[in-house]
Amino acid sequence: MYVKKLKYQGGKMTVIVETVNGQEIETRTIRACQDKPRASFLEALDAVTQDVLKATGIRGKTYEDAFTVTGVTVDKDNVGRRGFKFRTATETPMGTQNAGLPRMTERLDDEIGPKVMGEAAVDNVEKLMAEALKYFNGDREVEQLDALAEATG
Repeated sequence: MYVKKLKYQGGKMTVIVETVNGQEIETRTIRACQDKPRASFLEALDAVTQDVLKATGIRGKTYEDAFTVTGVTVDKDNVGRRGFKFRTATETPMGTQNAGLPRMTERLDDEIGPKVMGEAAVDNVEKLMAEALKYFNGDREVEQLDALAEATG
């Protein structure tokens, strides 16, 4: 089971996971869930946002001023190399402006280029997707789950 796509914006989380069983692929989704994620998810999202900001080459701004990553989609190309598509959001006086960035790929051998992610950046995406999978499996903010248990118990 792996996370194919995640979106976290406006306090709502959508996670799409796929499970491969032989030739069959099963896709399951949670949509617009308002349960708060754990702090470790937000820290991983922060790290990915910083990596993507560096990759865009925006200079002289902190990532909070530039944008926040709000979504990640993972795919593979014909040689098995993973690609990552990032959605971003920027708060402006006119409201939230969303944008998609060009597909970036993990490095193969000594490959370099503007759309090739370094090992540390790919590791941060993997951590984020692992946190999203935990969220999908019910591992959410503890204080929120405690309140739910009290309300239903």
